[in-house]
Amino acid sequence: MKLKLTAAIALSLSGSAFAGPIYSTSCDVARDIVVPENSSGYFMDKTCKKAYVLPPSTGSMAVSGRTVGDISRCKEIKQFNKMLKTINSNINDAVKAKKSAEDIKGLFDQRKMIVDEFGDLEGVMGASVELLFSNGIDSNLASFRELNENVPVEFVPVQLKNLQLNYNQTTPFDSQMQVAFNQTIPLSDLNNVGPGSFSGRLDLSLFGACPLIDPFERTIPEKIKAQDLSGIITPNMIYKYDIGATYKYTATYNLSGLASKIKSMSSSGGLFSTSSTSKLIETAESSGWFNLEMSCDDSRVCDQAKMETALSIKQRLVQEVLDQIAITKIGYSVKPADAAEPGKNGASTASDALKKCPNTYCQAAAVVLDVASSIFGGSSKTDQYIAKNDHKVTESVTENRPIEFMGMMGFGKRK
Repeated sequence: MKLKLTAAIALSLSGSAFAGPIYSTSCDVARDIVVPENSSGYFMDKTCKKAYVLPPSTGSMAVSGRTVGDISRCKEIKQFNKMLKTINSNINDAVKAKKSAEDIKGLFDQRKMIVDEFGDLEGVMGASVELLFSNGIDSNLASFRELNENVPVEFVPVQLKNLQLNYNQTTPFDSQMQVAFNQTIPLSDLNNVGPGSFSGRLDLSLFGACPLIDPFERTIPEKIKAQDLSGIITPNMIYKYDIGATYKYTATYNLSGLASKIKSMSSSGGLFSTSSTSKLIETAESSGWFNLEMSCDDSRVCDQAKMETALSIKQRLVQEVLDQIAITKIGYSVKPADAAEPGKNGASTASDALKKCPNTYCQAAAVVLDVASSIFGGSSKTDQYIAKNDHKVTESVTENRPIEFMGMMGFGKRK
């Protein structure tokens, strides 16, 4: 009977110091903080004397101006919508009635003829609308301070970065006919978006502009109400912010189990591809060879950091195993290195290019590419490694580093 050993390695590690505030919700004073309506919450700093307030969940929107395009063709839009609504209904009825495939195909052919007939409507500019947004950060912060006058905590806004204004648009009777041309709403000065207001422009097709026409004036009113756009577009602002977090985790892994998994995922000739590596690293369930437990002062930090940490550790372990059981690399058909960089082979060039990709999964593929897609050194070398490392290893780590969070703000009519 083979005796399995268990090795416990306790590492007391600390990441590099983070210059910004460290956040926590273990502060007793946080229990006394009253959160105003429309709030997205806050983070307490490590001293329990300062609260970093997130933007409100909903800001306000108003229309500050408009430029009318070619709305003379709105009668055609009305005709197209009516015809398409009728044929769509006929198709649905035919499917429910289990009509013959030939009958249903005939209806789809009629639908295609209608779309083709009015197809040029898709590219016609209906109107350009200037929008004024208020993110309500100042008023939200003022509400926190007013509701918590007797709480010994200073309330300050969290610093935002990488803001992007998007919108969800309604779908006309034909999905190819878009309501608006720009998928994101360009901001006049993205870098200066902070507390207060900012503007953006929305270019509407005829499908978006024609519903705004006043039936008596037969044009788009100079003053458009924000709620008039609610049935056409729904804007939202995506933002990111860093949280300086302290958390502890314990990673338990079995390198023998990982090596066995790699062996089983390789071909009969020992070829292990980078795509297989990505699947192995990204899989939440690690077939018993890996487990991660994490504790944080704030559960939101654990929610954000746990997957990122697990990916990073598994990435490192896969490379460590492959360094031991792979004996050679195989070539790739990639663009050769520049002449100014002698000695840099194609695989390294591909790896360097992949490392520039900000996506975590792309990074995982890049790291493994340095050593993977190899022909293993026969079953003896692999099996020897599996036998030698058939025990559990435990890493206990304390981290102190920034964690990136993402939030979203919707917009309603200006009060």
